[in-house]
Amino acid sequence: MTNKKKDKADDLSAITWESERLVALRKTAKTAWIIAIVSVVVTSLSIIAIVGLTPLKQTEPFVIRVDNATGIVDVVEGLESAPNTYDKAVTRYFAANYIRSREGYSRELAPLFYTRVGLMSSTDVGREYAEEFAPDNPNSPLRRLGSTGKITVKIVSISFISDDQLSIRFTTETKQNNRSTKTEHLIATMKFHYSRAPMKDSERLENPLGFQVDDYRVARESIGG
Repeated sequence: MTNKKKDKADDLSAITWESERLVALRKTAKTAWIIAIVSVVVTSLSIIAIVGLTPLKQTEPFVIRVDNATGIVDVVEGLESAPNTYDKAVTRYFAANYIRSREGYSRELAPLFYTRVGLMSSTDVGREYAEEFAPDNPNSPLRRLGSTGKITVKIVSISFISDDQLSIRFTTETKQNNRSTKTEHLIATMKFHYSRAPMKDSERLENPLGFQVDDYRVARESIGG
């Protein structure tokens, strides 16, 4: 009788141990699934974050140009590359046109250059230019170069100092009777705005957006080496 009770107790202990082991296995499996799901979610979020940041780390190629004569370095940029915009490209165009007209010279183009600079200058800047160009000024190109001389302008670079101020590096080559007599490396500082004042149709053909130079200074550029 005693042996039967002992066997029955052993059977109950075995059943209890199996039940506890089964419960423990189920808890372990549930924990493993939770850890796996959390790992998948974290990995997915990491991949999304990396993909989102990828455009910020793209390599933007650019070209560096070196002037063989002076050694001056200039960066060549595409129109759509930062920080270029179409507005800045238009402003660079007008600034270059102004420099070529004001600093260049040929007897045939002198009337056109004079008119263009006048249309693109404020009252004070236009008055200064008129005095420099006047035939009674001994330094006027009309007096110095006459009908046989020419000044050719080459724009090297145009940089924005601020939203309304530019720095323009350029060279001028002076010729007399088709022979080069002088080459200068110059830098101009130009302050500008776009005027909305009424203009004639003929004036709009030369200056369609009302580009106006409010201040203009030119100095010789120091070239080392």
